Amino acid sequence: MCNAGVDLVMKFDKNNQFKFAALQSETGKALAQKFGCPSDLSTMVYIEDNQAYVKSDAMLRVGRRLGWFLALPSELALLAVPQAIRDFVYTDLIAKHRYSMFGKRDQCRFVEPGEEHRFLD
Repeated sequence: MCNAGVDLVMKFDKNNQFKFAALQSETGKALAQKFGCPSDLSTMVYIEDNQAYVKSDAMLRVGRRLGWFLALPSELALLAVPQAIRDFVYTDLIAKHRYSMFGKRDQCRFVEPGEEHRFLD
């Protein structure tokens, strides 16, 4: 899901507002430690305004900055669906079954020429 998620964000992030780091990279580990985030590779971490968000909060906060077609449902989910339910869906349905839904790779995606500025490390 990491690779598919990065690809999706990069496709719709026309303003290049997002930068990426793998949680297992030195930069990812340092950021996780700085913000007290879990080092569990089955979640995503999103840092906005010097605050870290994980699980459904991270996914939906990213979604609401990617254009109206993702922003509207993301905003509605953040406002209307309790975090416990959102995190259950994220953890027990999406993250747990991510390999069967999105396939499995041994490493994060390769940085393509011209994308270097989008990745931390």
